[in-house]
Amino acid sequence: MKAALPLLLCSFLAAAAAPDLSLQGQPLQQRFGAEDHDANPSSHDVLSLPDGSLLVANGAGVLHYDGSHWDLIELPGFSPARALALDRDGRIHVGGVDQFGRLDIDATGAFRYVDLRGEFGVDGEQATFGIIWDVLATPRGLFFRSNEALFFLGYAGERERWPLGLDYRRVFAIGDTLYTRLHGHGFGRIDAGGFRLAPGGEAFAERPLSEIFARPDDLVLVSREGIYLSHSKGLSRLSGPADPVLAARDPAPGLRLADGGYLIGTDGGEVIHLDAGFGVVGIHALGPYSILRLDHDREGGVWVSTEGDLVRLRLPSPWSTFSPREGLSGSVLDTAFHNGSLWVGTSVGVFRSARRNGQIAFRPAIDTSLEAGTLLAAAGGLLVGDRDGVLWHSDRDGSTLRVLEQDSTFLLQASERFPGRVYALGNDEIAVLAQQGVHWKTLARWPLEGISLTEIFEADAGRLWVDDLRGAPQRWTLDESGLRIEARELFGPEQGLHWDPAMGSILYRLDGGLYAVCGQRVYRFVGERFEPYEGPPFSLFERPFSMGLTETEHGDFAYAERQLFRRLPGTGDWQLAPLGSGLARGFFGMKTDADGKLRIKTWGGLLQFDPEVDESPLMPLSVQLAGWELRRADGRSHRLPLRGAPDLALADGDALLFDFRMPTMEPGVEFRQRIDGLDGSWSEWSPARRPALTLRAPGPGEYLLRVEGRTRNGRLGEPLAFAFAVRPAWWQTPWARIGLGCAVLLLLLLGAQLLARLRYRQFRAANRRLEAKIAERTLELKQANAKLAELATEDSLTGVANRRALEQAMAREWERCAELRQPLSLVMIDVDHFKQFNDQHGHLEGDQQLVRVAEKLDEMVRPVRELLARFGGEEFAVVLPGTHLEEAIQRAEAMRASFDHPGFPTTVSVGVASEVPAAGRTPTDLLRDADTALYAAKRQGRNRVVATSR
Repeated sequence: MKAALPLLLCSFLAAAAAPDLSLQGQPLQQRFGAEDHDANPSSHDVLSLPDGSLLVANGAGVLHYDGSHWDLIELPGFSPARALALDRDGRIHVGGVDQFGRLDIDATGAFRYVDLRGEFGVDGEQATFGIIWDVLATPRGLFFRSNEALFFLGYAGERERWPLGLDYRRVFAIGDTLYTRLHGHGFGRIDAGGFRLAPGGEAFAERPLSEIFARPDDLVLVSREGIYLSHSKGLSRLSGPADPVLAARDPAPGLRLADGGYLIGTDGGEVIHLDAGFGVVGIHALGPYSILRLDHDREGGVWVSTEGDLVRLRLPSPWSTFSPREGLSGSVLDTAFHNGSLWVGTSVGVFRSARRNGQIAFRPAIDTSLEAGTLLAAAGGLLVGDRDGVLWHSDRDGSTLRVLEQDSTFLLQASERFPGRVYALGNDEIAVLAQQGVHWKTLARWPLEGISLTEIFEADAGRLWVDDLRGAPQRWTLDESGLRIEARELFGPEQGLHWDPAMGSILYRLDGGLYAVCGQRVYRFVGERFEPYEGPPFSLFERPFSMGLTETEHGDFAYAERQLFRRLPGTGDWQLAPLGSGLARGFFGMKTDADGKLRIKTWGGLLQFDPEVDESPLMPLSVQLAGWELRRADGRSHRLPLRGAPDLALADGDALLFDFRMPTMEPGVEFRQRIDGLDGSWSEWSPARRPALTLRAPGPGEYLLRVEGRTRNGRLGEPLAFAFAVRPAWWQTPWARIGLGCAVLLLLLLGAQLLARLRYRQFRAANRRLEAKIAERTLELKQANAKLAELATEDSLTGVANRRALEQAMAREWERCAELRQPLSLVMIDVDHFKQFNDQHGHLEGDQQLVRVAEKLDEMVRPVRELLARFGGEEFAVVLPGTHLEEAIQRAEAMRASFDHPGFPTTVSVGVASEVPAAGRTPTDLLRDADTALYAAKRQGRNRVVATSR
């Protein structure tokens, strides 16, 4: 027992020292690998440029990234780049293997490498000083550090070289002073080429030093043993919650944040986030690769270069995410903060947050019937709504009991007027529940009588507002007990509201007022009538009927699938939320939980907003001309200067190629352009591409190229205006035209003689083309026959493939995609309110409507490998081999949108699932995922797309 006491004491002290991490998700991330930039996976250093673009020291050279395109700048001898720095004049310096130099930008906008080794009398062919590990910019010049030497290139023309040894570790620049750790001696500074030990620096004689940060009165030294402060009196240890975190990892280079906090990379691929007082904010796992360097960009992002990829984080930021990486599975449907944990309902059950190895993780907590569509925390436990009703999960003993049998409970809503009561909204009814001790009792059940609602709003004087996706909104008057409906008022044209029978109505509350959205129309309830309303936030969206709206004490949020706006308290200005990550897309629901954090359901998981964390301001964007070139008809081309446009003369077949960019790390930059002096009309918005614009042989004249840019979430950049002129070619002069006319007359005389011979040749050429066409048609016929043989079974009503053909195609494409490691996507489409359509128009017209739906879908399916099939009833399925989830979602959205117009009597709901086939999974599993996503789309109001992936 005595021997065990020290162990127990150590365990207690370790537990007491463990950091108290808040419920913080992973920061928003963008990840870039070799498949994105087509270079070496290893990135040794990263440098943000003032124009918003990025440079990366890569194993293949230097990569330049403008937010849309990657360009490789190769170094002499195809040397890898190891280090980058920006001097006080904004010039770029780079170090490689046995070389170092400068990257200049010439008049055409291209990068040019300037070798600087000759400045020190180093012969480039015989240079053997090894790898340049550090390039350090100081107020008086540049330092290039290799294992053997330290080179200094001063702004005033100084050139110095000092020998170094292998015992010198990484060198740090703080102001004009260089610091290092000399193995066997300790921490100190490099003075005139020699080493001078800092007071107390011998403590680092054998102890690795990961990073140094400067503060006004001291230096912060980071090591695995903890954090130390170096000052004039010596070295002191700063004990705190970061000690066990650093001790469990191998710290690597770090970065000081704008809010005074710190980021410390690790060799294990994690980033440790510390606040200004060195408290642990979070530990973020980025991947399996060692972290090499970090740097800021001007949009509030942090770039992390690793041995295997590049990662961009938004830190500090109030936005973070929870995804399958933290243990969540299935599509996120709802959240609740209860009993110190975050509970998440998904399409496969309920998960609960827990801390594991200093990080937030989720584990299954409650099994439900198919999906947990809604959660509500209550005294002593958690209410869970699923497809079969309501469950009660007790905190006391962890048991789970069903307290209400109901068809698909999709929303549990606490009463604002009657404390302790909960409204359970299902497909066919609203049930009123009340907690009595540890039990729940059903007080009332109100049939919906055909209403398809989204939520209810309690008004004063015991009245409820109820919207209807199939019809007009209603106001119910309750008795004093709030358990019996005494009257139901329907609001329509007589009350100023013109609702669309195909779209129904959706109600919102904002600033104490009530709003109704009916298709594209928005109304505000004033007095006892609805009046048209055209203001924000509804006017911010092209389709207000698909938006969501949430009020919080920290601001109000309006969102659609691809856009998220926020209005700060006390202001009327709605601003786009600066997310800047492809992971934060597909918003379809949000709520504020009991811990004060806002959580938003997305396609990829759960997005969290913490109002206690400050947000980095957005920097203005601008469209820039990245380069332009003249390409001759014979294929020769040369770049043109960006300023002082040359005297251009173009011949037939010549072309001008323009590249423009809008440096931003937000994904999805789009451009549109017009040319004054040519047609003057704006092009359609299109994604950034190379070349951005090709202009083929414009005639002589003066032109003005105008380009506008925007990000996917709607941020606009300052437009580009670039003027250029084309002078007439020699053949466009008057004398040349006279000579050309004479030549034409001569050619006409000669042509008469050659006409017969020419026709004969044309006849022979036509025969050859006919033979080639016959061969081509024969091949197409063979392919068509093969396709017909493959699709021998078809649906007798619609003419598309039937379910048997779908199952055969799924099995075939599953094996093929598994072999090729390609994704297989499945889109499930259901005709909205088809039973109602049949009841209104008759079954014969219903059959014709299914035929029309099939014909429209068939037009959007590509031949050969893709397949459209009727799954049964009013459901269809589209098999998309080799299609990633994002492209499948875009295809599904296009299918949905093709029915979403007044000329088509029915809309559709769409579910999307995608995965790379793997062992343990079958095509039936993918079909089930797509069906679950389709059911979620119908539950969320129909006429929308919901996706899930693995």
